[in-house]
Amino acid sequence: MAAKAGRASAVVDVFISYAREDRDRAMVLVDALERADRSVWWDISIPAGSNWHKEITSRLAQAKCVIVLWSATSIYKEFVTDEAEVGKRQEKLIPVLIDPIEPPLGFGRRQCANLVGWEGEWEHPDYQTLLRAINEKVEAAALAETDTHQAATGGLADAAPRPLFAAGAAAPSSQTVRRTLPFAPPVAARAGVGSPWLRWLLYSALAVALLWIDPFGIFAASQRLSQDSANRILGPLYPTTGRDQVSVILWRDSSLAAQRLTWPIPLAWHARALDAILTYRPRAVFVDIVYSNDRGDPGVEAMREEIENYAEARIPLLFAAPSQAGEAIIPALKSALPDDKLVGVPRTIEDGFTRTYPEEVKVSTAIYKTAAFRLLQLTATTDDSMQIQSDRMRRSIEIVWGTDPHPINKEIIEACAPAAPETPAQRLLAALMRPGTLTWPCPYAAQIPIQAIQDSTRDARFAALIEGKIIILGVAVQSVPDEVMTPVNGRLPGAHLHAMALDNLLTFGERYKSREPEALFKAIKAVAVVLMLAALLAAEGRRGGARDKRSWLRAAAALMLTVVICAGASLLSFAVFDLPPADWIGTPGLALTMALLARAGIVEQAVSRVRWSRSPRAKARMQSS
Repeated sequence: MAAKAGRASAVVDVFISYAREDRDRAMVLVDALERADRSVWWDISIPAGSNWHKEITSRLAQAKCVIVLWSATSIYKEFVTDEAEVGKRQEKLIPVLIDPIEPPLGFGRRQCANLVGWEGEWEHPDYQTLLRAINEKVEAAALAETDTHQAATGGLADAAPRPLFAAGAAAPSSQTVRRTLPFAPPVAARAGVGSPWLRWLLYSALAVALLWIDPFGIFAASQRLSQDSANRILGPLYPTTGRDQVSVILWRDSSLAAQRLTWPIPLAWHARALDAILTYRPRAVFVDIVYSNDRGDPGVEAMREEIENYAEARIPLLFAAPSQAGEAIIPALKSALPDDKLVGVPRTIEDGFTRTYPEEVKVSTAIYKTAAFRLLQLTATTDDSMQIQSDRMRRSIEIVWGTDPHPINKEIIEACAPAAPETPAQRLLAALMRPGTLTWPCPYAAQIPIQAIQDSTRDARFAALIEGKIIILGVAVQSVPDEVMTPVNGRLPGAHLHAMALDNLLTFGERYKSREPEALFKAIKAVAVVLMLAALLAAEGRRGGARDKRSWLRAAAALMLTVVICAGASLLSFAVFDLPPADWIGTPGLALTMALLARAGIVEQAVSRVRWSRSPRAKARMQSS
């Protein structure tokens, strides 16, 4: 039989249909729903003299959802089946099992709430599931009523403003007040964690904990992917300040073949190369070659003489220090190379890509400043803003790779012929559709073959790239494994790592990008996740399902706000705090995941199940079973 008006109003939240034999169990559900601030109608107090059939029909039509209690008795009651059919036809039926039976024919496919053995426990997980279902039906009906009213009135408000509650009127029910709020929490959420703010705080805390713990390195991987993608997409915006001050000269296989040499070449040839570079009057020279192979080479004296020539010309000349324990400079050459002429060569490789460049490296007991930092220190003037003098310059560089190669490379390097997309918009589209096209194996810094400066004819193009520039002399031959893998240019000779690190120092100065302090970097990402989650949860509003015509608009607005927050966090991280761009792939994904979990009430259900499992009745039932 159907159930009584708990309120005087004709419109109620819940209409309960049941068999008279199940009245006591129906009463338990009515009490629980009214404690949850839901108005309930059932038939125990139909006014005397009323038309019994007309009253039930009216209440059934006006209720926002219909709950049918299926029991071993009610499945055979014709009026219960009729009321269930009306609720099903109007798409507001919520079937509830109170006995372990199969629903009548025609209702078996509809998911039932299972309250078999339930005795009114608030924390019972199946009761919480029922509350969520009721909440969705009620709020869908409320939104439908609002849309109908706006359509009837043309969307116009009343001409004269009215007070919310008329003077002398009865105090409104908590249900009425709750519906006036713009962000009304679901009943299950209120029952599980209190207010929407507590719900947001709960899932925010869970998100921040996951971000900080980083299980399985998920967010470290997404940070690397975000950073690499930002490099590829925004590379054209990187200024050419440093590119025009640094050049790379390479010994290549073609250079050795042209002079009938094999690697390692005699020291005399190294001396000739340094002498040829000196004639162009560079700003400084770094030789990215470790001279540790002592074969009694007579060219040692030529090398010592060339080192003295650079000293007389007041041009800084640096050499790579041994990178492995037990490796040492040739003794005959060591006396000409004091420690201040030796610099460290980092080998920082992360998942195959080189992204960081430390300020110093340690080899055995010796500590060497790395080449890029030492070159900047030697070439910066005393009043130069880029002079190394603060603790900020002791951080590792998170390298920003440029994507606009030096024009000379496009002329003389075959790999530079097929140009990659140039504008950020084109590169963003390529990153989404064809990411492979953004990895362009064309070096950023000017690359000069060694034979070009050893020719008797002086090529004006190369002269302009050496005179007054910082030169890095390196090797790119098959027998020497000196290569780095970059996220933008693919595989490059190792000399370009020093060139790009120095380029970053020249471009950004003391504000070069670094992941230090790590805590600040994580904090920015955590704040971004919390704000994005707030936007997604706020846009959820009153969930009206398919009947909510504004749900798509709210969802689109939430996603747009999420994008803005994510972009703002990345910009803040990069431009204000001199950190790499914040994780713009992993953090929105985490926020969206938390929003979906919140919508499903996963945590609330888990808490309810834990509370229920610890209750005396649950323990007694487990013992009896």
